[in-house]
Amino acid sequence: MKSVRTNPSSYLLKIFRNGKLNSKPRIALTPKQMTTRKARPAFFLKKYFSLRARAGLETQAALAKASGLKRSYVATIETGEHFPQQKTLQKLAKAFGVDVTELFP
Repeated sequence: MKSVRTNPSSYLLKIFRNGKLNSKPRIALTPKQMTTRKARPAFFLKKYFSLRARAGLETQAALAKASGLKRSYVATIETGEHFPQQKTLQKLAKAFGVDVTELFP
């Protein structure tokens, strides 16, 4: 069976709207919008995929190995089903090679 690869940049086009993923992207978030509760997951995912691409981690498996997380949990984070806790954010930041504060506005 042939595996299908998903382009990570396609995830960037999906932005949260009213707490659910929406295929209609918002162009930009103002600083005030970034601090609202609903906008935080959208900003996090946008930053997450940007940092993942910059770190050269092309697959969920590569990120899971670098961060010490399970691949299925990485998939859960990427789909927006779960927002990671502090320890997980620290593991992700370490895998990306950045400080944990860069994952937030």
